[in-house]
Amino acid sequence: MLALLGVVGLVAAGATSAAPGWFSVKGQVTHVVDGDTLHVRMGSRTERVRLIGIDAPERGARYSAQATTALHRLVFN
Repeated sequence: MLALLGVVGLVAAGATSAAPGWFSVKGQVTHVVDGDTLHVRMGSRTERVRLIGIDAPERGARYSAQATTALHRLVFN
């Protein structure tokens, strides 16, 4: 099970500053695409999720297989 957390800025009409609002979404990882991309099933739909702050090599680039294996181990072990 994977919980995705994020901050959403809520801005009222005419407001000059944003107040952060927290949210979480739970889902199950179904596939690791590469070192920073996952497919996550949430209810009846599957979403592609890119991990913020992770800059892994894309598929086919040098060390991409190692990055994908590392994320797979983190998610499924």
